[in-house]
Amino acid sequence: MRFKKLLLLPVLFTLCLQADDRELHLPQYPLTQPTKEALPRWSGFNLIEKLNGRNLPYREDDFRMIASFGFNFVRLPMDYRAWSGVEEDWERFDERALLDIDEAVQFGIKHNVHVCLNFHRAPGYHEVKKPKYALFSDDKALEACARHWALFAKRYKGISSKYLSFNLLNEPPSIPEATSENYRRVIERLVNAVRAEDPERFLIVDGERGAFRVPKALDGLNVAVAAHGYLPHRSLTHYGAGFTGVDYSGLPAPIWGTRNHFSGVLNSRGQTSQIVFKEPLKFPTSLSIEIGTVYERGDIALFVDGEQAGTWPLGNGAEQTLPWKTQKSIPGTNISSYVFNRPLFLETLPAGTQSVSFQCVRGKLNFNRLQLEWKDETKAARTAVLEARNQDPVADDETMPEWMRSAVFDQRTGAFEFPNSPDGRTFLEHHIYGSWRAFSQGTKTGILIGEFGFCNTVPRKAALDWMRDSLEVFRKNNWPWANWQFRGVWGVLDSENPQVTYEDFEGHKLDREKLKLLQSYR
Repeated sequence: MRFKKLLLLPVLFTLCLQADDRELHLPQYPLTQPTKEALPRWSGFNLIEKLNGRNLPYREDDFRMIASFGFNFVRLPMDYRAWSGVEEDWERFDERALLDIDEAVQFGIKHNVHVCLNFHRAPGYHEVKKPKYALFSDDKALEACARHWALFAKRYKGISSKYLSFNLLNEPPSIPEATSENYRRVIERLVNAVRAEDPERFLIVDGERGAFRVPKALDGLNVAVAAHGYLPHRSLTHYGAGFTGVDYSGLPAPIWGTRNHFSGVLNSRGQTSQIVFKEPLKFPTSLSIEIGTVYERGDIALFVDGEQAGTWPLGNGAEQTLPWKTQKSIPGTNISSYVFNRPLFLETLPAGTQSVSFQCVRGKLNFNRLQLEWKDETKAARTAVLEARNQDPVADDETMPEWMRSAVFDQRTGAFEFPNSPDGRTFLEHHIYGSWRAFSQGTKTGILIGEFGFCNTVPRKAALDWMRDSLEVFRKNNWPWANWQFRGVWGVLDSENPQVTYEDFEGHKLDREKLKLLQSYR
């Protein structure tokens, strides 16, 4: 009898594994016809086979697995060089590459997965060569881009928008040429090019400034709008990602759920960051601030109880009060960034001080943390550190709320407090996405979260907590979404994350925890 029980163990183990796998396979929500006012219940992934120099065929297995997991949407961010060649010939169309895209569209129809085609790079847009964004100033580039979209519109005419949509340009840049009005001019030309060939094709347009700000001039075009869900960017979703070119070594390690949203962004628009002492300082206290990155030039001024105590010039052309570590050119601009990641001593604050504040009186900079040091009544050395946990310029810098720029310090306990500061989910709902909700309701426009997610370098707990709160906001607003990547460092398969215990799944390494989280909000 004991021998028979032992023989049954492998069978029971296999049945348990099969049951676990069955838990991953969920029914899809049906595809419906999208309208400008109401998008379907889409959820899924970005597939990047034709992005940034890649020119690979799309895999039907991806579509099959995405469908079997219960998702019904893929976005295909594409680089036009996949069909025009590395020579960037705007008039060249490689039929072999276009056949790969045809096949992806058919995979979507077969597996009940909506396909959204996106130009991540286009003629005159996000070019490797300079000028990087000629599309906004060169009519030749704009007409070439319009011809490319017209080709796709003609090619797929007759395929229902239930299965196929076009997302015209990815993440319009924050450059002087990309004003709201000029962005409207560019988008209107592309919309007209598509509708001249296929008036029924459903179109989606990214918001402004990297798809982080609502568009201001798209009224009347009858298009849905896409936002990208990567905020907080530098201090969370992209933390440690090498491709960004950001030096993360000095930044606080991400956490999520804290009420500390104190901003490390200072610009010369008159905003003031302030520390108020809960009681006047009992002991003389030294104040230093760790400078992170200065963008071209950043002069910081300190005020003690409202009186200016000094100004420290930093960056290009400044008499250096602090040496920088590295200098980098910011792609697509004439601006250099200067990475410091060094502490700058500002002042010894006398006993009785009630507040300190600081401004960037010229230019723009980020700081990583602020430090107070003093000796208490026993002569013991005490230190308190305020980490600047929000390192991103907000969509509209000039409207940064006071709770992102102020903190209260209690010298008795050595603790910083953040009155009126929201928890993480409320921060996302009102501060990051509040303007999108108002735009959607005010203009009766559907919002797609065309990209969102986190890199495999982000601390695991912070990443998943942030993702859960983001998905809650998307669900509350009925916004469909697409995680960046299915396979790869942002995805649920083969993400090469040392923090994850993977499962073998159809020849891939599966992050079950992340997949189950996404499935619960599909």
